[in-house]
This record gives sequence, C-alpha cells and structure tokens, in this order.
Amino acid sequence: MLGFRRIFSAGIWGLPLLSANLLSAFPVPVDPAPRLERSVESVLDLLYPEPSAETEQSAIQLEQIILAELSAQYNLDIIIRRSLGRNWNKIDSEHRSKILELIKQLVVRAYVEGMKGRSRPSVQFEATEFLSNKRSEVPTQVNFDEFKVSLNYRLGWTEGRWEIFDLVIEGISIAVNYRNQFDAFFVNSDSLALIQKLESLLTDENLGKALDF
Repeated sequence: MLGFRRIFSAGIWGLPLLSANLLSAFPVPVDPAPRLERSVESVLDLLYPEPSAETEQSAIQLEQIILAELSAQYNLDIIIRRSLGRNWNKIDSEHRSKILELIKQLVVRAYVEGMKGRSRPSVQFEATEFLSNKRSEVPTQVNFDEFKVSLNYRLGWTEGRWEIFDLVIEGISIAVNYRNQFDAFFVNSDSLALIQKLESLLTDENLGKALDF
C-alpha cells in the first residue's frame, strides 16, 4: 500500500475542500481510514514478521502473498486503469487482463525491493478529508528511521465501498505520473509491446531497477 518517491518518481515508464455548509448536504459517509490502516498494517506484518512467525519463502512467494492481501482489500484494477487513462482504449481486449496483472506484479515488486534493508516504518494516519460523499483523502506520514514521507490516499466510493483512486507522494500524483509515461509509450508502441516491456522489467536481471520506459 505504501509508495515512496525514490521508487515511483521513475515510475513504470488541488481540489478545494467543500464548504461545511455544502458538505452537510451529503449523507455522512463511512470513514475509509480504519480499513485502510488495517490493510497497511497487514502488509507491513507480512514484510516484517515477528521472529516466531517467520517462515522460509522466496521473494516471489512473498510478493504473491502481498498482492493477494491487497487484492482482497481493494480493487487494484481501478487505480491501474486510472493510471492508464485514455490509453486503456488503445489496449487490445485480449491483452487487458494480462497487462493489469503484470502492472500489479511490478508495483508490488518495486515496493518490496524499496523496503529491503529498512527497519519497519511507523505510519501515522491523520483525519480523513471528505471532498464529497463519493470522494475522500486520507493523509498519512510514513516514518522511517532516517526520513519521513508524506503519503496521501485518494479514494472514491464505488459499488458500496471505498476504493483507492490515487496515491500522492510528497505532492506527486502516482496516477498522473504513470499516465504521462503511458501516453508517451503509446505514441509509437502498442499493447503487445507493453506486455513485452512489462515482462522484461520483471526478469531477474531487471529486478530492483527503476521502473522506467
């Protein structure tokens, strides 16, 4: 669930608050923060298990477990499709599910690699900002031993629950950052080339490298 500037600035290639009077016209929405916090902590527990809970597993197995945990909590297709933007329509229908899964794997791998060698961070959740009854933002601060990172979760209410629409890291929108790179990629390439690129980035020799097109 966490993302950090060093990982995501390379990438894989100021809405104002409503006034109190206007906001009061909407039904009081469910606060997305508790569920989000549980999800964040569950992933950190997988990355930093207690000594008594440690088991032998490969890096790939850990990535698969983390991806399964995240997918059980949130529809990750939503944030990926928002990152692809209009390029979604340029992807052949038979390639779409493959591309979604490859991007998920790649983002989880970047996260796991970025956390290696670091102590478990603490995550401070601040009060949820409700932009409307269908939009909210949960500000957090991720505290490492040597530095802190501002990470805001932007969520939308869809199909009866909150889903993650974007991550904003130190003021940088991950969805917009990725979308710009996908825009550039699709100028001269197609969806099959994207699959080949993503598969290349997931090979052992590219493991841990910047996710850049």
